[in-house]
Amino acid sequence: MRGWQGLGVAAALGAVALLGSIGCTGARSSAVAGCGPMQVEAEEGGCRALQASGARSEEVTFSSQETPGGRVQLLGTLTRPQWEGDDEGPEQVPGVVVIGGSGPHSRRGLVPGDLTGPYAAPVPVLEDLALGLTQAGYAVLRYDKRSCTAAVVPECTYSPEVAQATTWEDLRGDVVAAARFLASQPGVDPRRIILVGHSQGATLALEAAPQVDGLERLVLLAGTYYPIDAVIARQVNWQLDAFRASMTAEQQREAEEKLAAIESGLLAIREGYMPEEEFFLGARPSFWRAWMEASAGTEARLRGLSTPIFYLRGGEDQNAAAVDGDAFGALLKGRAGSAAQLLPGHNHALGRVGAAPHVSDAAMEAMVRWLGEAAPP
Repeated sequence: MRGWQGLGVAAALGAVALLGSIGCTGARSSAVAGCGPMQVEAEEGGCRALQASGARSEEVTFSSQETPGGRVQLLGTLTRPQWEGDDEGPEQVPGVVVIGGSGPHSRRGLVPGDLTGPYAAPVPVLEDLALGLTQAGYAVLRYDKRSCTAAVVPECTYSPEVAQATTWEDLRGDVVAAARFLASQPGVDPRRIILVGHSQGATLALEAAPQVDGLERLVLLAGTYYPIDAVIARQVNWQLDAFRASMTAEQQREAEEKLAAIESGLLAIREGYMPEEEFFLGARPSFWRAWMEASAGTEARLRGLSTPIFYLRGGEDQNAAAVDGDAFGALLKGRAGSAAQLLPGHNHALGRVGAAPHVSDAAMEAMVRWLGEAAPP
């Protein structure tokens, strides 16, 4: 078993690395009987979605839970909607925690590319989600992952010691801590908390959901359904096949050797004989084992939650592939208040392929439309 330390899929294949009601309590003149909880009556009749006139952001600090990596002060940005006049908008709004994907992301959630290749520029997934949801009337909290240091992202301030000690339990606990902090903020309805997780963040959101008081809805964006070790093996096999025609014979040989090393490393972790001091794809074996266990429980967690769930995936996404979307769709089909949707022509960051590097308007509209619907009885 060699080649684990420093091994990454980017190095292996020369591409980007892998990896109730939502109503408004105490609404003033904006709430209209017959309209959804985040809607107002339109002048021409019918209902239209609430639209804030602007957004107000503030830097916040909140304490994590006492998890294996230790209690730390987490740093984030809380963005609130602004309304045109004092009598506009609700007294309290639903609160949304957005959760980033794999890697040491800052609160911007920059995604440089996916298995199909690099984007024209990194997509600020968390920032785009926060601003779009705030415009629709939600208060949104996003935060730097504790694994993010200045050496990786200049604006991150966690120490290398904190980052290196990060466990899966820490990341899950940080989601719960963020939700509790958000629920405690003035103007946020503590009974209407929403988790929105992207990629790895979808798995974290699903696992953390039972521990979040006041959870009203759950949004899973570009999440994978199957155990992460099976997902990674599938991803690198797909990438190798997709780019094989453009490789020289030597490049193919090297890529196949790297793939074999990845598969043997995953097996060593799963079977428990990779030394803990080793690093595999940027994390210790214990982190990977916990992620494997969490991702292996997707079906059980989905069945065990009564919370309405929305799953959204881009049609060109290979990180979360069609098999993942089909599995989520099958379980959510017919479930009261839940839905799964595919966005053709969209990538893993939920941007349109070939368009500006941002979460697309279509993706935001799909989420806002679903969130604005009345909850099932």
